[in-house]
Amino acid sequence: MIQFLQDLDTQILLFINGLHLPYFDRFMWLATTTVCWSLMFIVLLYVLGRRGWKQLLAVVVAIALVILIADMVSAAIIKPLVARLRPTHDADLSYLVHIVNGYRGGRFSFVSSHAANTFAGALLITLIFRNRRVGISIFLWALIECYSRMYLGVHYLGDLVCGALLGCASAWLVYALLHRYWPLFHSTCKELRSSDPDSRLVSGGMWANLIVLAIIAIF
Repeated sequence: MIQFLQDLDTQILLFINGLHLPYFDRFMWLATTTVCWSLMFIVLLYVLGRRGWKQLLAVVVAIALVILIADMVSAAIIKPLVARLRPTHDADLSYLVHIVNGYRGGRFSFVSSHAANTFAGALLITLIFRNRRVGISIFLWALIECYSRMYLGVHYLGDLVCGALLGCASAWLVYALLHRYWPLFHSTCKELRSSDPDSRLVSGGMWANLIVLAIIAIF
């Protein structure tokens, strides 16, 4: 069964990685770098900041905490424990992988820290706003991030699925604890859920960022 899943993972990876075109090489290379989503984050910080520094602090602390947990568990515990070679570092597979800009990533791939971090942030923000528009846009970001990792040949689908589950578990844990034991976080979430204009701004920031990336990738 394990060998079957490994073979399936490999086939899916090679199929997606093999769909490369110059434009998508550039777009996926941009999409996989968190800094290229800065516009979306700036809009989120603006929405939070205009409600007050305490509200901004509450959400920033929550996001930082959930990403710290997801990143530490994935990178410092699971990856060295499982020690699954990344496709680009597997001698039996790496020669079949299309490499973009010489990027091969670290040695181990399971679980994906990119998937854990992005899904942790996406679910936490969704739980905070409880708005369908925000949820769809922020999870689209997380899915693009994950797809880019397979497109670039540095992660198997299994790495990404398990990383996403880890991220979601981290988000649920942090949200539940802070919502129950930190009154400022609880009240901030309540304020944001009642503000449709804030939700539209956060969602719009994500879509604007995606358009900017799509345009930059042309050149």
